[in-house]
Amino acid sequence: MIVFLGGNNDYAIVQHIRKLRHQYQQKYTDALEMVECDLSDMTLPQLEQQLLATPMFFTHRLVVVHALADAKVDSDALVTMLERVPESTVAVLDGRDMDRRSKLYKALAAHPSAKLYEQLTESQMVVWAQREAQSLGAALDRSAAVFLVKRVGLQQD
Repeated sequence: MIVFLGGNNDYAIVQHIRKLRHQYQQKYTDALEMVECDLSDMTLPQLEQQLLATPMFFTHRLVVVHALADAKVDSDALVTMLERVPESTVAVLDGRDMDRRSKLYKALAAHPSAKLYEQLTESQMVVWAQREAQSLGAALDRSAAVFLVKRVGLQQD
């Protein structure tokens, strides 16, 4: 299974990856091998080895691939490789900072399990801040949330 997470909302992508890790750890308590890969310092054969390996002592693998934007790999070769990922492996592709015009981004974004996270608008951010406060057991009224969003801003560096 391939899961592509793209867009320019870094926080949402990181949260999604954390949620997937937690879900798979709960589901496959003693049967999950988790692997983190950074494409900025990997070659295509090294990535292929990580993605296509069958688990020896586990029944499932979760492979999180970071730094797709820095990848020095052929996009066609990578897409072809992803089609061969075994059923026992879930490959999570962290697409933060990727050029949306690139062939690789377009191919991955078209994948059925792709999830694109866009930057929130100011009003969406206010609602999000209130929900986050509530999930942490606190209350944040609308005026305080608006003040917080205006104070912090929406720009992402």
